[in-house]
Amino acid sequence: MNFWATWCEPCVEELPFLSDIAAAEADRMVVLGINFKESSERVRQFPALRSVTYPVLLDKSGESFKKWAGAVLPTTVLIDRNGKARWRIVGALDASDKSFRQILEKLLKE
Repeated sequence: MNFWATWCEPCVEELPFLSDIAAAEADRMVVLGINFKESSERVRQFPALRSVTYPVLLDKSGESFKKWAGAVLPTTVLIDRNGKARWRIVGALDASDKSFRQILEKLLKE
């Protein structure tokens, strides 16, 4: 799960990386974008403009963000097959970060 907002520059910058992961790993995992407290109209238009290839859900109240992420956008939470949060990345994902890919691969093999 990736918590993001259209007004958050680091969030927008990581969208292509998340789309690449979603496409490359579609047979092994699901990437979900969770928008933080924006209107459905704004959110519906935005991903199409940025070629987002994964589902985007609305967190209109901010409760999901509070429960899963905390206080910083963007935040990505890797969840295992049992629904347990196993890893949190606070701040933008870095496509060149080998440790993220290693953690992701480890979770996908479990």
